[in-house]
Amino acid sequence: MKKIRIGTTPIWLLLIAGLSAYGAFRHPWISYRECVKDPGLCRGRVIESFREPMIGTISSDGFILLQRGETPVFVHADTTGLKSGEYTGLKAVLREDGSLEAVRLVVARGRREKMIISLIPAALIVLLFLIRFRFDFREWMFYRRNRA
Repeated sequence: MKKIRIGTTPIWLLLIAGLSAYGAFRHPWISYRECVKDPGLCRGRVIESFREPMIGTISSDGFILLQRGETPVFVHADTTGLKSGEYTGLKAVLREDGSLEAVRLVVARGRREKMIISLIPAALIVLLFLIRFRFDFREWMFYRRNRA
């Protein structure tokens, strides 16, 4: 009689899928998108989840918050030291007029530079892979390079 051996990979995949589903459906924060859909849900509650929030046009009493895939929204906040085009970490309360009142605003300084620097290890890994392997376009496969 043959033994059927099931590895631990399916168990880990199920665990990761379960944790991902739990995080997607049971997160403790309120997103801006949820507040736009149901404003009654957000009265007086702090919104913490925005999609890549970036500072747009700055005025004396606040700024326009630009988000990926969302409509721009005005944020009432202290604008000293802010520059247009910077990414932010924002906690805000939705006001009756549809604008936001900033509770906490943190500017992510150097975010673009950090993203560019994080590409260096990825490029190094690709370079090391290409040094070790070659691609055969006739068979569409990678082969280990012969070192003589």
